[in-house]
Amino acid sequence: MIAFSKLAGVMSVIALANSLAPAENAVQDAKNQEDKLLRCWEKVDVNNPGSGYVLSEPIFTLCSHMIDPKDNSKFHVNGVDENSDDYSPVLKMFADTIDDYAVLTVCLQEAFAFHGPTRNAQISLRCLCKREGCNAPRSLTEFLEFNKKPMPAFSH
Repeated sequence: MIAFSKLAGVMSVIALANSLAPAENAVQDAKNQEDKLLRCWEKVDVNNPGSGYVLSEPIFTLCSHMIDPKDNSKFHVNGVDENSDDYSPVLKMFADTIDDYAVLTVCLQEAFAFHGPTRNAQISLRCLCKREGCNAPRSLTEFLEFNKKPMPAFSH
């Protein structure tokens, strides 16, 4: 027979291990991160295309992955400044979850008439996500594949 103190110690270790275990699937991962401030991928130097990417400080509620409007093989990643637009409809989509369901990414095809109503609008595709490091600096297809899984643990 196992003594209660030994059993309690074993149960404590199991509980601690379970609390530190990574999310089992993308739904659980999204639910675990729904109220967190996020670290998002950003360019090290926006003026130097070859400078690489780094994770920001945990200050964002959304991360962005935008396809370059002139070249689909290029992309731009950053944390979203919530003061730049009204993101409440998008945030509501992420918040409207039920058991065993979560929104992972919301992609918007947008048009901007930078040169007035008589010139062609600039069309862009922007995807927003709400998990740490979810805006992986990868092609659109690789970005979407990456977001099907729990986010890996990123070191600080």
